Amino acid sequence: MKKITDWIWKNRVRFVWGSLLVLLEMIAFVWPVGWGYYYKKKLVVLGLVTWCAIMVRIPEKLKAIVGAVLAAFAPWVLTFWLEKMSDKITSVPYEVVLYNIVVAYLIEVILLLLTMSFRAGITATVSLLTLFYTVNHFVFLFRGKAFTPNDLLAWKTAAGVMGNYDFTPNNIMVVAWSYFVLFVVLAWKTGKRAGVGGGERKYWGKVPVTLAVRLVCMVGGILLAIGGYRLLVQEEFWEKRGVIVDNGFSGLFYSDGFLVSSCIELSRDDVKVPEGYTEEGAAEILRGYAGENSEEDLPHIIMVMNESFADLRVWGDLRLNEECMPFFNSLEENTVRGYVNASVLGGGTANTEFEVLTGASMGLLPPYYYPYQQCIKEGTRSMVSVLEREGYKTYSMHPESRDNWNREKVYEYMGFDYSLWREDFPDSEVIHAGVSDRATYDKIIEIYENRKSDEKLFIYDVTMQNHAGYTHLELEKNIYAPDLNFRDLDMYLNLVKISDDAFRDLIGYFEKCDEKVVVCMFGDHQPAFDSTRTYDVVCAGTEGLDASDVLMNQYKTPFVIWTNYDTASEEDLDISMNYLGAMVLEQAGIRSEPLFNYLNTLRRQWPIITVNGICDSVGNYMPWREEEGRLDGYRQVQYYTLFGNLEQK
Repeated sequence: MKKITDWIWKNRVRFVWGSLLVLLEMIAFVWPVGWGYYYKKKLVVLGLVTWCAIMVRIPEKLKAIVGAVLAAFAPWVLTFWLEKMSDKITSVPYEVVLYNIVVAYLIEVILLLLTMSFRAGITATVSLLTLFYTVNHFVFLFRGKAFTPNDLLAWKTAAGVMGNYDFTPNNIMVVAWSYFVLFVVLAWKTGKRAGVGGGERKYWGKVPVTLAVRLVCMVGGILLAIGGYRLLVQEEFWEKRGVIVDNGFSGLFYSDGFLVSSCIELSRDDVKVPEGYTEEGAAEILRGYAGENSEEDLPHIIMVMNESFADLRVWGDLRLNEECMPFFNSLEENTVRGYVNASVLGGGTANTEFEVLTGASMGLLPPYYYPYQQCIKEGTRSMVSVLEREGYKTYSMHPESRDNWNREKVYEYMGFDYSLWREDFPDSEVIHAGVSDRATYDKIIEIYENRKSDEKLFIYDVTMQNHAGYTHLELEKNIYAPDLNFRDLDMYLNLVKISDDAFRDLIGYFEKCDEKVVVCMFGDHQPAFDSTRTYDVVCAGTEGLDASDVLMNQYKTPFVIWTNYDTASEEDLDISMNYLGAMVLEQAGIRSEPLFNYLNTLRRQWPIITVNGICDSVGNYMPWREEEGRLDGYRQVQYYTLFGNLEQK
């Protein structure tokens, strides 16, 4: 007993830290969660092994061997569990899982060569893998899309809304994290990096290290990184190995795993010039759609892009105890209404905004492209530029940070005269995720009432109230889905009712106005729930849904275009976001812009064009791999308006 106590005292620092680490793992990962025996046993074993790894001293002669063994097994074990973390490994073929593991090994070898250290190389490898796989898990959970390098461009926007989400780890994630902790502990047992002086070891294992050796290893690591990038970041390489390279939006993550699908998507990051494209050819297409306004007395135009506003009954057989948007669905007179198909789900609001304002489709851009960060760097043809040319005073309104999605600069490039941000709503009502819809509508009315007598207004309002994370939201539960038991769904439905009430009052105000007004309200995308089972359960309980229905139905949001004067009504439309701005201009009688006239003509043939595919006028769905050049004209026009001659914009 005395030997044990003496040993503990001699190693007291490591004993305390090791015991605390294992205790924290047990408390955080096992005790409060009702997981099965398998995961609890695995976590206890991993915790005890980690504790032993902290306590045991590795002889100097064995450190290189431990490092080599760890380097050989850590990427394999960790990547397997990280792939499994998002419950997608069952749909990824075994040989493709191996490809993901090979990519992980490549990352490790590069880092080992650059650092010449088992400690630094292995620690960096497992840290990067765990970080990016964990981020991917939550991005996929909240937004229905895999994480890509382009998402780093939106880190400020993501950071601003993180508090609304539930980041509770699942059981597989905790196992993966536990392996990560174990591997880091073992890596640090292998000693410092090899070096040529300054107190560092002059041997890497038994290999003497000179400055020349270090330089050779560093150059080798750099060349391997460049070669690996050029080899792996191309579709042809993976296609030759039987990997699926065309599987729709986020489908690559299901079929190929995270690392492989990331390589494929990186190869698609650049916007390609359409085949046969010339500026003159694209300009000639647009010249054929020149037109004149059909109204002399043009109306004021108000567009409300309502955050996560959706009628979830489009999913299938979802029964509610009462109507959640009674006013919105009651509008019939002087109304055009239906569903608008987004290219994003649960997030990526700026991409919807981009499609609506410019008439461009994300379906013709790289799958994980962010135009507000990557495309709009100068003056851009849009609804704003058209309305400015018609003499409108243009306002943008978003009661959040001006840094979100680079909006401050983008709105300047688009030509908005005035932009209102969070600081312009100092004492406004806050509901859930931010300033309430009603508060933004009050600001719209304030701007309208304070306009000059000869001014025509275009006001574009991006709301924030209904942003995702609904699990911890506390609202009176008046509306709910009686056949389901999802708290976040019920809270969301009550938020929608609050939005509906506010919209009723906005329309009520403009109904009484003498001047002509067009109001368009639409949802930017469907909400992201903490559990993806919500959608799956509804789909499973609905008969007659084919694969395209299951895919497309979760990207539909309702829209309405209402006027306070006599106009033709239309209902049950099913269009995509790139057409909505053109429809608003058409309803307002503004037909002077060839681009939007072209879009209104194209809409009647191909009403839906999104990242998920296209649909024709009779509802036939077609994935992009079957499109076969049907939209070549649109490709030419879109490239021209986004990247062509700025003098034409």
